[in-house]
Amino acid sequence: MQGLDYPNLTNLVTLELRGNCLETTDGIYLPNLRHLYLAQNNIKKLEGLEKLERLITLHLRHNQLETLDGLSASMKCLEYLNVRGNLISSMRALQTLASVGQTLKALVLLDNPIAKTDDYRLYVISQLPHLERVDKDPVTPEEKFEAQKKEFEDDNAEDQEDD
Repeated sequence: MQGLDYPNLTNLVTLELRGNCLETTDGIYLPNLRHLYLAQNNIKKLEGLEKLERLITLHLRHNQLETLDGLSASMKCLEYLNVRGNLISSMRALQTLASVGQTLKALVLLDNPIAKTDDYRLYVISQLPHLERVDKDPVTPEEKFEAQKKEFEDDNAEDQEDD
């Protein structure tokens, strides 16, 4: 993407780039941007998002993401993340969510392979205690309590041999 930098668009707060065959998020340097809609592209990798420190809404529905690597702790205002209909299939792919865990209030993971796994919702709630909604449904106090108690297997742990 070219031309999406601060000197040209200093006051831009909402950017809609839905359905443009984009393959990356790199090239968007708009520090005042609050809402970014990138649904229905071919994005496989999240890049350059650390520059979007004031972003509140990130909409990445129906792309080709397998992981959320690229989310950054510098995204101090991110409250809503929609990654519905991507290729996220493991708990490990969600680890980067912790970097935005203090501000994230709503997360949509529907129609990803991970959404078919047991306890993925509880896992997400256990990792992001400030979430208010997962997949459009409110997080209940009962779910928060159950998520705190539950122990989750580390899906990237290697088999260990007994000595």
